[in-house]
Amino acid sequence: MTTRDDVNDFLMGGGVPSAKFEQHGDTTKGVIASYELRDQTDIKTGEVLVWRDGNPRKQIVITVQTDSHDDDDDDGRRRIYAKGNMLNALRAVAKDGIRNGGKIAVRYTGDGEQKMKGFNAPKLYRVWYEAPAQELPDDAPFGYDDPDELPF
Repeated sequence: MTTRDDVNDFLMGGGVPSAKFEQHGDTTKGVIASYELRDQTDIKTGEVLVWRDGNPRKQIVITVQTDSHDDDDDDGRRRIYAKGNMLNALRAVAKDGIRNGGKIAVRYTGDGEQKMKGFNAPKLYRVWYEAPAQELPDDAPFGYDDPDELPF
């Protein structure tokens, strides 16, 4: 499914960078600008990942407006790909779902138990979410007044 964000990212010559969760404590926080359900794809081949029954694996792609800026052209938007343990942590705190304008913080807290030899241990996350008073329309400006009010 192509979204307006995908079209505009292509038009403007770049995409929204992914949030990085490489080391314990890495955190991404901000206001939700958009979100969508997408199929998971293989990072090397781009092919859709499927379950044993042939159904595609799903993930929620959340675009957040952060206060991070890598350079002068960086607008601070980051994409969070919620699947696996991150999805479970999000599900636990977003009882009524997520909405545009909601505040979210995701922190990589550690590693779980390595269950299969040759595979990395699963990453563990802590997620905080606060729903907006009302959902923002898709064309609302992003940003938030006080980035320090998020808990991480």
